[in-house]
Amino acid sequence: MEYNIIYNDLIARCQHRPKQKNKGFELHHITPKSLGGDNTRDNLVNLTAKEHWVAHRLLHRIHTGTDQHKMATALVMMSGTKTYKVPSRFYEQIAQMNRQQALNSWQDPVYVAKQKMKRNDPAIRAETVRKWRETMAKKKAEGWTKKQTVSAPYKRRTPEEKVEKLLAKYKAKGIDPTSAKHKRYINSLKKQS
Repeated sequence: MEYNIIYNDLIARCQHRPKQKNKGFELHHITPKSLGGDNTRDNLVNLTAKEHWVAHRLLHRIHTGTDQHKMATALVMMSGTKTYKVPSRFYEQIAQMNRQQALNSWQDPVYVAKQKMKRNDPAIRAETVRKWRETMAKKKAEGWTKKQTVSAPYKRRTPEEKVEKLLAKYKAKGIDPTSAKHKRYINSLKKQS
């Protein structure tokens, strides 16, 4: 499908609208700022919320590679507002693409070199060590010791202990343990012994 034709038709249809924010309209960058667009009047168009959402969906479909990732990020940011609702299937696709982009970044030698440079930068390293020392000083002032970080070995509960804990939980929440649903669950725990 020719998504760029649909996108261009949408923009052309809305070009006649005034280029300032009006009630019920949202300013849209025809060429997104993340792709080199600017704030000039020629690059702005007023769209309704639905048109704005569709325009960004189309931009996501039109572009590929890192540009597509940028458009997906813009869609996720738009969906963080109450105005837009994202279908779960689409959100899943975006999340999967973001994970893939993150994995691909580590295959890029330029990206890896930048990350190593940041890690080995003495100024950044010194700042990280300073923050860590501050945190440790605060913890020691509060009486924290390294022994507290080691967890106790896992001990499996007996069915009686499970039932006892469950009844205490029911009591705290004000739940009647004699209802049929809860009785079945308690009896299944008792049978485990």
